[in-house]
Amino acid sequence: MFLTLFRKVLGPNQAHVSKSVFGKAMAKIAHLPSLPDTSTRAMALANDPGATLADFSNLIKRDGAIATATLKLANSPMYRVGKPVEELHQAVLRLGLRTCSDLVASIGMRGLFRNAKRETVERCELLWRHSFFTASLATQINVALKLGFCGEEFTAGLLHDLGRFMIALVVPTGADAGDPLDFNEDEQRMAQEEQVLGTNHCALGFRYCQLNSLPPSVALCNLMHHEPGEAVKQGREGYQLVSLIAAADHIANYVHRTHRIKDYDATLNEGLALLACGDRVRWDKLINDMPQLAKAALRTTREVLKTGAI
Repeated sequence: MFLTLFRKVLGPNQAHVSKSVFGKAMAKIAHLPSLPDTSTRAMALANDPGATLADFSNLIKRDGAIATATLKLANSPMYRVGKPVEELHQAVLRLGLRTCSDLVASIGMRGLFRNAKRETVERCELLWRHSFFTASLATQINVALKLGFCGEEFTAGLLHDLGRFMIALVVPTGADAGDPLDFNEDEQRMAQEEQVLGTNHCALGFRYCQLNSLPPSVALCNLMHHEPGEAVKQGREGYQLVSLIAAADHIANYVHRTHRIKDYDATLNEGLALLACGDRVRWDKLINDMPQLAKAALRTTREVLKTGAI
C-alpha cells in the first residue's frame, strides 16, 4: 500500500552544482511563480472568523479550474451523500470552508511546477505527495491530541517543504546532488545541502514565504520544521504548530523511506516529544494511536488523489 503511493520516480543523479552557480540561481527565486491569488485569499478567508461559505463561493467561482475541482470533489465517493450537486455553492456547503480552502491551497501548490520540464515535474509530484501526506497526518494528530488547530495545520503541512520545490525549480540539473529524494532528512543531509547548494531548503522556503507574503505560521514552519526544539527555546509564537508539522514530517519521511509504519521509533521524533509535553499518558496515547493515524492519513491522501480533483 505504501509502496504504491510513494514509489520513487527518479533515478540517481549525482550532478554537482557549485555555490557560485547556485547563488546566481537563487536570484531567480523572486521571479518564480507565487501561489495564485485565489489560494492566498482562500487561506485568509479560512482563518477569518467572520467569513461565510457565500464569501468562499464568490471567491472560487472566478476561477474555472478551481470551481470544477470543487464540484468534482464534492461529487466523489469520499463526500457524496444523496444526489450529485450541480451548483458551486451546494458543493461548498457539502465540503465545508476548511476542506475547500485545503483544496484551493493544494491546487495552487501544484500550479507552481505545472509548466516545468518533465523531470522537474516528476520530482515535484513526488514532493507534493509527501507534502499532502504530511498535511493529512498533521490533521490526524491535531484531532487525536485535541490541539485546537482549525485547519491551519493542513496548510502549514502542505507548504512546509516549499524550499525543496524551489531547489527543483531553480537548479533542476543539480537538485539531486543536494536532495536525492531518499527522505532521510537528518542533520547530515542538511549539511550536505549546505555544502553542495550553499543553502538549505528550510532557509530557502522561508525566503519564498517572505517574498510572497504567505502567513507567518507557514513561514515559521518552513524555517524550523527540522528544529522544533529551537523554536520552543526561542519562545517563537506558533512553536506548537512547528512541533506538530515537525512530528508529521518525521513520520511521513519514515513511511516514504520504508513504505510501512511498523517498527517506527517514535523516540527519535522531537516534534512528538514536544507535543507530549512530558505527559506520559499523552505520550503513550500518541504511540498507541500512531499506526492508525498514519493509515488514516494515507487513506485520505489516496482517496483525494483518486478523485482527480487535484
